[in-house]
Amino acid sequence: EVMSVEEESTSCYCLMDSSSCHLLLDQPGSYALVGEPLTQAAVKRLKLAVFGSVEAGALNYSLRVYCVDDTPHAFQGVVAAETSRGGQLLEEPKTLPFRANTFSLQVSIQDVPQFLWSIKPFTTCQ
Repeated sequence: EVMSVEEESTSCYCLMDSSSCHLLLDQPGSYALVGEPLTQAAVKRLKLAVFGSVEAGALNYSLRVYCVDDTPHAFQGVVAAETSRGGQLLEEPKTLPFRANTFSLQVSIQDVPQFLWSIKPFTTCQ
């Protein structure tokens, strides 16, 4: 632990406002900002991206939906993994404000013409 927001530190300075948290550190490195929302109005920005690929030797097309932190590094990790498996980004990623509540994140596949596609049973929603 480098610091807590409640304490003073000479190696780290933290400034929080209503929409973001800024950290000033004297040493470069990898750090994690950990906490929990104080109100139900707090949101975490996530990036939702959909990739697809055709399975070799088959007529199956796979969709993979990723929900990652809205940071360039997190998204680039997904792109690298998908590039290695032949996946293509199907649409520009969307930023999703996610609230900390008791509900799960649900992704539905909608508006798929049945004469072009058939979806495996029980996979329209995850």
